Amino acid sequence: MILEEDFKNSIKNFIQQKNNNYEVINFELTDDVNFIGEGYVDSIIFIELISFVDKTFGFEIDMAKMEPNDLMNFGSFIKSLLRQGA
Repeated sequence: MILEEDFKNSIKNFIQQKNNNYEVINFELTDDVNFIGEGYVDSIIFIELISFVDKTFGFEIDMAKMEPNDLMNFGSFIKSLLRQGA
């Protein structure tokens, strides 16, 4: 079983690598950040992120099982992914 902190760091690294193309300044992705609303993740990166989680961790993410609140901030999103992958 993967530790939440290791999982979270892998996701942060993935998002940061994707955002290097856009030269995001002051990249600080904390649990309370609205990572979609603040532009850390756009629709393309989101799809790539779900694919990355599936391929890297073997999680089959069912977006229908996600609640709107799961996408409100980074911490909620991570917890939702871990619930589905458990």
